[in-house]
This record gives sequence, C-alpha cells and structure tokens, in this order.
Amino acid sequence: MSIMKRISLVCALLVLFGGTQALAETDTQAYIEQAQNILSQKNIRNMMDVSKTLKEYGASFQKSLLMPPDLSAELGPGENTNLLIGAYQFDALYAAAFGRKKDAAKAIKSMGTLLNTTNLQNIVSTAALFPPELNWMLREPDKVDIDEVIDAYAANAPKYKKIMADKEGFDVVVDSVYGGLIEGLYIATRSAFIMNNQAAANKLLAEFQDNISFILGLYNIFESDMKYAEAVDAPLFLERGERVGWLESLAEFLKANKGKLTMEHVKAIGRFVTRERMRLLYNEFNDLGFD
Repeated sequence: MSIMKRISLVCALLVLFGGTQALAETDTQAYIEQAQNILSQKNIRNMMDVSKTLKEYGASFQKSLLMPPDLSAELGPGENTNLLIGAYQFDALYAAAFGRKKDAAKAIKSMGTLLNTTNLQNIVSTAALFPPELNWMLREPDKVDIDEVIDAYAANAPKYKKIMADKEGFDVVVDSVYGGLIEGLYIATRSAFIMNNQAAANKLLAEFQDNISFILGLYNIFESDMKYAEAVDAPLFLERGERVGWLESLAEFLKANKGKLTMEHVKAIGRFVTRERMRLLYNEFNDLGFD
C-alpha cells in the first residue's frame, strides 16, 4: 500500500478507536514539508550528477544495461510504474552522459508515457518529474544535453511540494527517486564489474553514498513516529521498512569499506542490487548477470 494511503489509514484508525490526532491532516502536511526540505535543488542535482561520473571514471556505455523501452506500454498506475519512472530517468541521464542522445530520448519518452498513466497530469503540474524542457528534447533528440537536463530538474525542485500534496503524487515522487537509485546502483556495479578496475569501482560506489543518505532521509521521515508504527498493521509497516533496512546496511558497508572495496565486494553488492531491480521488471529476466 502507498505511503499516503497508509497515513490515511492510520488517521482513520486513530479517529475510529478514539486515539489522538497525532496523524491528522495537519501532520500529513508536516510529512510533506519534511520531504520538501530533503528534495532540495542541491540534493536533486547531486543525485543526477552521479550519472556523469560513470564516464569520468572510465566506464563505457552499455546499452544492454538500460531498461527495455517497451515496458511503459505494459503497465498501469501502481508502485512498479512509479519505480520505473525513476529508473528511466536515470537511464536518460546515463545515455546523455555518453552522448547517446537517441537512447536518452527513448528513455525520456518511456518515462513520460509512464507518467501519463498515473493521471497526475489531470490533477497537478508534473514539471518536477518531467520538466517542460524535456519536450523539445524529444522533438529534437540530437540536441539532448545532460547538463541542461540536470539544470531543468534542479530548477524545478520547489515544485515537488505541490505535486506531493496530492496522495498519488507523493507516492510517485518517493517511489521514483528510489527507482532511480536502484537503476543507478545497478549500472554502476555492472560497469565496475565489466571494467574489473578496483580503484574505479571504489570511486564509482563512493559517489552513491550521498544519494543513499538522501533516499534514507525520505523514508526515515516516518521512522521516529511510534504512533504510525503502532497503528499500521505489521505487513504494511514491514513493507515500508524493507527498503530502509537494506539501504542502511549498504550505507554502513560502504562507509566501513570506503576506498577498500574489493571486486568480490562489488560483485556481492551487484547481486543484491540486481535482485532489487528485478522487482522493477516484474521478474522478466532470470539472469542476474553476476554468476
């Protein structure tokens, strides 16, 4: 169940059983305010800039690592759609960083198609997720420029507050940034594995530490709210906590082994990230690529 739906459920339970107003509508707005503080221009730019480091640290473009473009035609609204919006977003940046402008345009198009299935276009401006500048890049794919794409997203960061005020919009934002992180980690670990360069691998994965902290910040907005944990049923709470748990473990592992990751470490991280990415693909592919 979506995060905002869970908040609504908790509110209903507290009212039904005579509880306090700890998760009333005003507090729902407080969650949005906290999320907006995390979704700053600086953090959005940092999350997207990491796509450029792949080329800087010696990786080559691997088209096989991109999400299949036709997935956008098979899905309707839901968590997988939200996750894929973020994954295609990273694919577009990755391709643009290597000058693969047509591949970048395909990813942008797939992202836009998925965004349209959410019906958010009829409710609120989606400029934070799909800046208007991307439209002309679709019309003229030869002119796609990664720095202009990143600038467009960073400039639109303040608009996250408006889109997140809508329940569906809140879920799309939180899920899509997670999907983008997973796709980025997948491409980075696979690229490091292909390069078989320990020094480059350490640099690549170090670049993701701030982004992991950024995502954890979004999810941990709920972590200190004991009434939320007590009121929501166990399966829903565990589902939300699953992402937090493995990301915290990864963050701790990267911090403890900063600059000292071996290729076996990279392989282990890659296997885990690839399994998580399979959820974005409905388990369409069986080969994890690290065997």
